[in-house]
Amino acid sequence: MKPCLKYLCLTFPIAAILVLLSILFFDRGVAYAVQTFYNPSEIKENARLGIYLTYCSYCAMLPVMAGYYFFRLEGYEKTKFMRFIRQLSLSFVFAYFIKDILQFFFGRTTVLDYATGKLNFHIHPGRYGFHFFSLGADSFPSGHMTLICAAMLSVILFYPKLKIPSILLVMLMLIALLLNNFHFLGDTIAGAYLGTSIALGVYYIGVYKNETQKTDK
Repeated sequence: MKPCLKYLCLTFPIAAILVLLSILFFDRGVAYAVQTFYNPSEIKENARLGIYLTYCSYCAMLPVMAGYYFFRLEGYEKTKFMRFIRQLSLSFVFAYFIKDILQFFFGRTTVLDYATGKLNFHIHPGRYGFHFFSLGADSFPSGHMTLICAAMLSVILFYPKLKIPSILLVMLMLIALLLNNFHFLGDTIAGAYLGTSIALGVYYIGVYKNETQKTDK
C-alpha cells in the first residue's frame, strides 16, 4: 500500500495545479482552436456514439467480473491472467461509478451545446465553470479518460510489454476528445489522474492482501 499512498501524495498536487491552470487559462482557448476540426451537424451523433460505447464497455465488464468470481471458486484465482481479469474488471467498474459521483458533485457543463454543435460557454457564458450537484452536467472529470486510463494501466501493470500500444490508445482517446470538443483539457487531465489512481489502488490493495495472507500463514 505504501507505493500507492506515496504516488497519491506526490501526484495529487501536480494534477490539481495542472487542472487549475487549464480551467483558468487553456480550456476555452483550446475549445475555440479546435472548432475547425469537426462538423457541428455531426457532433451530436458522435457524442451519442461515445456515450453508447462507454455504457456498452461498462456492461461488458460485468460478466467479465462475474466470470472471474466463478473461476475463482474453481481454484483458478492464482493464475496471472485471472489476477489481471480481477484487476481490469474491478478498476473499470469502480472507475465508472466514481466518475459518475464526481461529475454530479462538480457539475461542470459540457464544452458543446449538442443541440446546435456550438460552444456552450460562448452561447451561455454563465455556464462555464462548476455548478456543484447538477444533474446532467457530466464533463468533469472526463469519463472516457477515466475508464481508458484505468483499463490501460491495468494492462501495463500485468503485461509491461504492452506499454507502448496502451499509451498510444490513451493518447488517441485524448486527441479524439479534444478535437471533437467533447471535453475540456482540464477534464481530460482530471480523468487521466482519476483512472490511474483507481487502477493503482485496486492493484496495490490486491498486492497488500496477498502479502498479508502469506504473512498470516
